Amino acid sequence: MDLLCSFAHSFPQWAAGVLDRDQHKRRNFREETITDMLMAGLVPFEPMGIRVDYPIDESISGEDMDWEFVNENAVDGRRYLRLHIQAKRAICSKGKKPYWFYRELDHALASKAATGGGGKAAGSKALLPKQHGMQHTTLIDEAAKVPGCVPIYMFYHPGSAVEPGNGISSAVEGLNWIFADNIPKNVTTARWPIADRKLAKWRPHFQPLSKLLCFGRSEFVRFNIDGGAAFALVFTQPASPSPGELSDRLNELRSPAKDARSDPVSIRAVEDIPPSTLEAIRSAADQRTGAADIPRPRIIFNYNGA
Repeated sequence: MDLLCSFAHSFPQWAAGVLDRDQHKRRNFREETITDMLMAGLVPFEPMGIRVDYPIDESISGEDMDWEFVNENAVDGRRYLRLHIQAKRAICSKGKKPYWFYRELDHALASKAATGGGGKAAGSKALLPKQHGMQHTTLIDEAAKVPGCVPIYMFYHPGSAVEPGNGISSAVEGLNWIFADNIPKNVTTARWPIADRKLAKWRPHFQPLSKLLCFGRSEFVRFNIDGGAAFALVFTQPASPSPGELSDRLNELRSPAKDARSDPVSIRAVEDIPPSTLEAIRSAADQRTGAADIPRPRIIFNYNGA
């Protein structure tokens, strides 16, 4: 198992332990805490082609981030793929029959509507009342505007919520992820029913972090020492997955929601790499550091292989 894959297996266990420490306390670790630690955990991989960036505006934080996968030398044109990630942590309900749920899965945002009356200039914007589910809808809609962008949720679970897979249900780990459009759009002035925010409802779609980061980057090679056999771990390829192979993996894992009207659109890595991403890669090569002019924290996985 290579180092990046080892991280993908160990980090969810660590996150589960951290989240367990705030149980029965008045102050809880929020999504931002685990997201920051996830990004910090990948900083040691920067010599292996991984770049961790934070926005210039330090107030831009929260539970979302971008993971960008780059292969400038891809001969098939699949040079870029982005994951736009929204994170939510699980909370345990109170009562005789407790259950785990994502309290803010239906997070409300205020939407804007064009107005032309009431003393306002034509075309000006007025804020409408906050609507639950708007964050989820925005996540999907904004990703659709960016070529090669896939919206996903990362769910963070305390250790007391962790369960092994049983052949019917997926394993619940300290970190699982699902495709955002496995959750149907639902914008409403009322909160979503608890049943639509329960862990159990979305568990069939759970995937482990290893599905995003483990691609067989190393192998054991046998050789002889003083007449005896020995094994060495040899890294045969770069640490970062390529956009092409990740898009292939995502399409293999993809499944529509039960109430979806059609099969999900195929995920495709694209040829164009955003200039800001290329600049960040060049800065890393020149050992330049500093915050980036980006809308949210990001991690760039730069594949340096053939």
